Amino acid sequence: MSRPHNLLTPNELDCLPYSYTDPYSSVFQDANGDYTIYFATWGPFCVWSADNPDSNWHINQPVELDIHCSHFLQVYPGLEHLLDTKIQNCNFTGTYQGKDVHWSCSQSQWTYLNHKPVIFIESEEVEVTHTLDTAQQTIQHSIQRLSPSSHALPRTLPNTPTPAPVLA
Repeated sequence: MSRPHNLLTPNELDCLPYSYTDPYSSVFQDANGDYTIYFATWGPFCVWSADNPDSNWHINQPVELDIHCSHFLQVYPGLEHLLDTKIQNCNFTGTYQGKDVHWSCSQSQWTYLNHKPVIFIESEEVEVTHTLDTAQQTIQHSIQRLSPSSHALPRTLPNTPTPAPVLA
């Protein structure tokens, strides 16, 4: 028999941590009486909290129940590249390469404040390699454009025009 899923009140919804979706609660009974467990979805995880939605949340997994940094990295790809991250109920912000960014729930990615997506560079080595590859392609393209091809040269030189005689 499945338990009824109760919708959360507006006050309970306000207490939910950032980006939890599909929240509901169920009432359980034990020898001490009734108690409520809150459930929600967070990225790929089912999470739950006992007593109220403002208390500690746990991952619904058989081995490790506590939420760790590795879970945040799965839910928010690129988080490891950010500085000064802050999580508030409705806002998850940080700084990337000196610019403010935030997590866009609608786009499921980090975006700049102008709503353009953040493209993370994995390391300086990748950036340098990309820059060198681009420079090499530009140089090769320029050489091809500036070098005369063998078909562009005439097979024989044109006749040199002779000046017209000057009449006195």
